[in-house]
Amino acid sequence: MALVGPPDKTQEDIDALLAVAREVVFVAAASAHRCLSALPYPTPRGHLTLRQREVLEWVAEGKTSADIATIMGISAPTVDKHLRLARDTLGVDTTAQALIKAAFLNQVFLIDPSPSETSARS
Repeated sequence: MALVGPPDKTQEDIDALLAVAREVVFVAAASAHRCLSALPYPTPRGHLTLRQREVLEWVAEGKTSADIATIMGISAPTVDKHLRLARDTLGVDTTAQALIKAAFLNQVFLIDPSPSETSARS
């Protein structure tokens, strides 16, 4: 790792600073990387809307269009429209492909703790 300092500092000064601040610089860089890598990646057609993400997350939970419509208080055709637009935005043919691609692009987050993890927290 190298640091570039002001012109009035010698390389020895910069090396001494790096020796002291190495851990802080490493933690800051790792933290920035984690934050940036969690941001959603845009697709050539843009980001999913909030509703598109929401219906995909319900699909991931195993819900049908009718179930999702009831949960969200909208009609089943509207759910189907959001799923179709999500597929179009992601450039895929099936809802399963849309779900996988959206998760890969950090546009939806699929976190489902296993039963053993849930009981371990209690």
